[in-house]
Amino acid sequence: MSRHHLLPLLLLLGFSAGLRAEPARIVYHLHQVTPVTMKRALNNIENLYKGLERERPEIRLLLQGESLMLLSPQKLTPEYRQRLMALLRKGLILEAGEANYRQRQQQLDPTIAARLNRNIIARLVELQRQGYHYLTP
Repeated sequence: MSRHHLLPLLLLLGFSAGLRAEPARIVYHLHQVTPVTMKRALNNIENLYKGLERERPEIRLLLQGESLMLLSPQKLTPEYRQRLMALLRKGLILEAGEANYRQRQQQLDPTIAARLNRNIIARLVELQRQGYHYLTP
């Protein structure tokens, strides 16, 4: 192979080796409360982290309406709390509507903080415009 052919090949290989795939960006939207909602959400988010481990995905869990009550001590069993805390340590970001959060704050586990937004539906649209993939159980 001549030098003229080798140089572009080396440049291409060097350039592509420096490229990194963008991490998956996922918004997981909870808007319901059933006996299995938290279990499904935790299972799905844990599986996302396992399946996309190399990418280090950015996952946001948006809690809307009554789903915020899944963070109450009555609904958040010790097992689910432990799993949620592990996901938060991995980078999971909790978000909730500000008015809804403030209204229910006294009923929620005080050790689990959420980022507050004026309007959770508008936030969902904003995240989708930024390229987040929408998931819901």
